[in-house]
Amino acid sequence: MKRQTPNSERDLQHVHGRDMIYKLDGNGQFTFVNTAMAKFFDVAPESLIGLYFTDVIREDYRKKVYDFYID
Repeated sequence: MKRQTPNSERDLQHVHGRDMIYKLDGNGQFTFVNTAMAKFFDVAPESLIGLYFTDVIREDYRKKVYDFYID
C-alpha cells in the first residue's frame, strides 16, 4: 500500500493531526501553523501567523536556536 503525500495545508492538518507543522517565509515568519501547534501554545492558529520563529522559543534558548538555523 502506497502512502499518500499531503498536497495542501488542509491535507497536512488531516494526515499529521498530532504533529506540529508550520511554514515560514523567507524572513522566518510563520505563514501557516496547524491546529496541533496552536494547541501546544494554547492559542488560536491565527495568533501565531506573522510571528518570527524565535518568538515562540523560550527566551534563554533563543540565541542557540537562531544560530542553529541561520548557520
